[in-house]
This record gives sequence, C-alpha cells and structure tokens, in this order.
Amino acid sequence: FVSGVALYNQGNAWMRAGETGRAIAAWRQAQRYRPRDPYLSANLQSALTSCASKAPVNQEVGFGGYVFFWQNWLSYPEKFLLATLSLIASCVVGLLGPLLVQRRAVRRLTLVFGALFAVAAISATWDWQRYEQTTQGVIAQDSIEARKGNSESYEAAFTMPLPEGSEFVVLEERADWLRIRITDLGTAWIPTRAAVTY
Repeated sequence: FVSGVALYNQGNAWMRAGETGRAIAAWRQAQRYRPRDPYLSANLQSALTSCASKAPVNQEVGFGGYVFFWQNWLSYPEKFLLATLSLIASCVVGLLGPLLVQRRAVRRLTLVFGALFAVAAISATWDWQRYEQTTQGVIAQDSIEARKGNSESYEAAFTMPLPEGSEFVVLEERADWLRIRITDLGTAWIPTRAAVTY
C-alpha cells in the first residue's frame, strides 16, 4: 500500500530533521499520487530552490508534455482508472449498439469512448515508464564528488561536487556504485550510500 499523504508527511519529517535530499525524494514520490496538492508543491519548490537542484530528465516537459498537457495534473492511479472506465464504457456501448434504434449515434459514442481510452492508456503507459521502469534518485549527503568510474581512484567527473538535493536518473548499478545522469551535466558514478533511490 502506497499513500501520497504518508509520503508527504515523511518528506516534512525529513525536512525538519535537516535531511533535504531525503525530503525531496519523499515529496517526489508523493507527487505521483497528489499532483495537485499546493502545499506539497510549495514544500518541494522551496527545498529545490534551497539546494539549487535541477529537475531530472523524466520530470522535464518536452514535446510529449505539451501534447499530454494533463500528464502532471492527474495522478498515476487516476490515469489507470480513467483508461479502465473508458474501455468499459466503450465495450458496453458497443455491445448495446445493435439493440438500440439510434445506431449511428451509438457508433459515434463508441468511437469517442474508444479514443478516450487510447489517450488515457498512452498517458498511463507513459507514467508506468517514468515511475516503474526508471529508477530516480536524489543526493542525500552534502558535496558528493561524482567520478568517471566506479571507484574512488577515478578522477572527478564534474568541476564541482554535487550538492545535497541534486536529482538524477540511475542508468546502471554496479557493486556499491551508481552510474547516473544529471540534466545539463551528463553522466557520472557516485557511491550508493550517498543517495536515495526510488
């Protein structure tokens, strides 16, 4: 069982404890279930601003974000529910169509529900890809030196250490190291202990 409220409260607790990176990770997960919560958005924005964090790749809008403009407005479960209900409605109307007099109107209604199902299914699949197939993370320690390889012996990948709260996408995990991608910086390796992944 996953609760957006529990994740939101967990983020608040981490922030009060001075763990900004862990708070950001909890609030990002809460956003999947409470995308329209103004308090959650305000807390997350405040934390991101305080550590000058950049949004990870899968949080960016891109072309798909303009086409599916509601993508970050509806929650993950709401999209699956919408897809399921529109599919059921399309099937019911399609099956009852031959029994009704206004067959042309029924056919149009079936097409409308079918189109709604297709759009909702694509939107839900996009979320499934972002949340279930992509591992994200946040730097949970202050000033972590990202490396060009999975060992302390490799030279630094970036000119500056990564501050707490920096968000990334995990590309690979090897032993106690993570290969990550950070927006506008590129790829690097960090110790697993330095981050929270979800």
